[in-house]
Amino acid sequence: MSVSTYKITKNISAKKVEVTVGEQMSIPEAQRFATEFQQTVASVDASNFELDVDCTGMKVLNQEMAEALEAAMGLYLQAGFKKVIFVVQNNTILKMQLSRIARKAGLTNADVINK
Repeated sequence: MSVSTYKITKNISAKKVEVTVGEQMSIPEAQRFATEFQQTVASVDASNFELDVDCTGMKVLNQEMAEALEAAMGLYLQAGFKKVIFVVQNNTILKMQLSRIARKAGLTNADVINK
């Protein structure tokens, strides 16, 4: 996966919305992501779905991107997913950042796991 990219897919049979993110998004990309995410989620009953976020390509976040990610997690919270899973690639600092940002956003049904 290249730098500055994301992908959002629905897996209806598995009742999952799957998000894959690259190393880092620009602020305009984060805004496009938010719009596309909201359009995708509007077509499912999120309370019956799990959100799986593949962060294995993501790097440690700077302050600006941490704030953008907190806003994205607010979208995840508003959508009402039954469970949110963030997957990292053995990156302890990123795992701690994601856990902290999820708590700050009020996302209490989230887990950050190592792949």
